[in-house]
Amino acid sequence: MGAEVFCSNNGIKVLAYEKTFLLDYKSAEENALNLVSHGHQDHLPAKYNSENIICSRHTAKILRLRRNKDIKVRRSREVKFLDAGHTIGSRMFLINKEVLYTGDFNTTQKYCGKARPVKCDTLIIDATFGAKKYVFPKYQEVIKEFRDYLEENQKVVICAYSFGKAQEVAYLLDKFRIPFNITAPIQRVHQTLGLKYRCFSDDEHNVIIQHHYEPKQGYKKIAMSGWASEKFYNYALQLDKSFIISSHADYNQLMDFVRKCSPERVYPFGTHAVELSASIRKNLSINAQPLLKNQKTLGNYL
Repeated sequence: MGAEVFCSNNGIKVLAYEKTFLLDYKSAEENALNLVSHGHQDHLPAKYNSENIICSRHTAKILRLRRNKDIKVRRSREVKFLDAGHTIGSRMFLINKEVLYTGDFNTTQKYCGKARPVKCDTLIIDATFGAKKYVFPKYQEVIKEFRDYLEENQKVVICAYSFGKAQEVAYLLDKFRIPFNITAPIQRVHQTLGLKYRCFSDDEHNVIIQHHYEPKQGYKKIAMSGWASEKFYNYALQLDKSFIISSHADYNQLMDFVRKCSPERVYPFGTHAVELSASIRKNLSINAQPLLKNQKTLGNYL
């Protein structure tokens, strides 16, 4: 049975098996299966019916919090959930055992699990760090560097998104047994998800996780991101220090993931979709075509 893939300003649409699958679409449609991979703002629908969203229960909680609207999580026999390892509740979607949509994903074992490759015919894959220059250092080595920095500096604010990076930082601080405080938006996310940390308290502490990048007098300002591999990162955000810790797969991990999925065709999307497509064609000899906005794939069928 044929399938077509579309990419527009609204998101990615898959027409397959006489059904419409909308992948992280900006406006959910009533007569479609609307799949939401995780709770980051750029992946959540701005408009939706309370009963036509397919997502994990944690993503549903974040959607309710951020859109202030109820949602009933539904399921579909055609869609299998797989861990994405990007945030708490992030999921990849395997459609009819043939089409795999990764959403944002990470293959390094972390606080929220990890993504694992599965065999598929068609792979729609995130290419945020799909250029060859993005090869990150080993996670455990950077974590040690992060811990050493905190032990060497008395007062530190750690800048992190209220959902996603803030939970990873809190998990690490708890693991290191370093007392910390958080700003109100992060606290709301933790309350929404029912998260509790041994080393968190409302008292004033030397380590604070904050949801913004404003400086705090007397404190070092740091952050962690895959973009910390870029020379401009510290300067642009006026950071004292940054750590290359990403919630996305790097170039080598992306290529390894594609190889192990062994698809017939690959559709990279995101920042470096063009570069990743070229690498897949050249190095893996797999048909790969970048998904660009307002583009429809032609001549590709399951």
